[in-house]
Amino acid sequence: MQDVDGGADLTFDFEADLSEHAQDYREAAVTNLFYMNNVIHDVMALYGFDEEAGNFQAFNYGGGPGGGDHVRAEAADGGGTNNANFSTPAADGS
Repeated sequence: MQDVDGGADLTFDFEADLSEHAQDYREAAVTNLFYMNNVIHDVMALYGFDEEAGNFQAFNYGGGPGGGDHVRAEAADGGGTNNANFSTPAADGS
């Protein structure tokens, strides 16, 4: 797993040269995956996939019950050519 560092000002603006191999712009790929997962989260909330429904949110920040129902989204994880994974771990983290 790779964490992406946006610095003190949290700027996640990384170059991506799509003519290059995906491993050459991992920070951009990981940032894009994070962004798209958040877009999907927000759109699904409009259709009732909210905190009460278990909306894949680790911390609800007072927005409802639960939490701890996050997803794992992995970009360029090295498990194959241009590989990515998306999974819903069990509540116990397994």
